[in-house]
Amino acid sequence: ADLEVLRARARAARSAEMLTAQLVVAEQALGEAAQARLLARETLVEIREQRLDGMAAEIAGKLAVGASCPVCGSADHPSPASPAPGAPDEAAEREARREVDDLEVVVEAHAQQVRGLETQRATALAESGDSVENLLVEEEEALARRDRASRVGANVESLAARVDTLLAEQQALVGERDTLLATATRLDTEIAVLTAHMDGL
Repeated sequence: ADLEVLRARARAARSAEMLTAQLVVAEQALGEAAQARLLARETLVEIREQRLDGMAAEIAGKLAVGASCPVCGSADHPSPASPAPGAPDEAAEREARREVDDLEVVVEAHAQQVRGLETQRATALAESGDSVENLLVEEEEALARRDRASRVGANVESLAARVDTLLAEQQALVGERDTLLATATRLDTEIAVLTAHMDGL
C-alpha cells in the first residue's frame, strides 16, 4: 500500500516537472503574442495618425461634382486636397484593427493555456508533496521494507505451527495443573483429618 501511494506521488511529481516545462514554453508563447499585439496596436495608432493627417485628401476623394462639401458646404470644389503617396486609407485601418483583434484572441488563448497549466501543475505538486528524487528514495526504502516483510512472512507458517504446538502444550499443562490442584486439595483434606485424628490420640 505504501508503494502504491509513493508511486502515485512519483507520477504526480513527474507530471509536475513536465507541466513546468510546458508552462515555460506557454509563457514564452504568451510573451511573444503579447509583444506582437503591442506592435500591431502601435501600427494601428500610426495608421490612424496618418489618416488624420491626410483626412482632407480622404474627404476630397469622396467629393462629387455638384455635391456639397461636408466640411464647408460649398458645391464648388476648386482645389481638392490630394493624398500623400502611400497614405493609408480606411481599408488599411480596418485591416490593422482586424489584426489587433485577432492578436487579442491569440493572447487570450495563450493566457488561458498558461492559467490551465498553472492549475494542473499546482494540483500535481500538491499530490506529489515532494521532488521525484526524494520520492524515488522513499520508494527504494519501501521496497526494502517490503522485502524484509516478505522474508519474515516466509516463516509465518512454521511459526504458526509452533504456536499451535505451544497452545496444545499449554492446554495439557493447564489440565495437569488442575489435576494437581485437585490432588493437593484432597491431600490437604486428608492431612487435616489425620491431624485431627492424631490430636485425638
